[in-house]
Amino acid sequence: MAILKSDTKVDLKEVKTQNMLSRCRALRAMGHMLPLKAFSARKAYFVKKDQGVLVKNPPKAKDPMEALSGGGDPMAAMGHMKGQVMYMLSQ
Repeated sequence: MAILKSDTKVDLKEVKTQNMLSRCRALRAMGHMLPLKAFSARKAYFVKKDQGVLVKNPPKAKDPMEALSGGGDPMAAMGHMKGQVMYMLSQ
């Protein structure tokens, strides 16, 4: 069974960006539950002019054509095939 398990490669920069964006989403969605001072401090951390995290290092959008060109990890396709083999063997 160890043959069918694979370690996925994780881009740490992408994970940090996703975590930061999810924190922004949570703040926007649940900000009404915070006191105004706490909400303002958290908002300033993200969007304050010349100092905010999103202002200094804005997240870069992925190129959708890169995903279609197959420029990704070829072992990712192998991982999908391994999953399909396990599905077919279990039936």
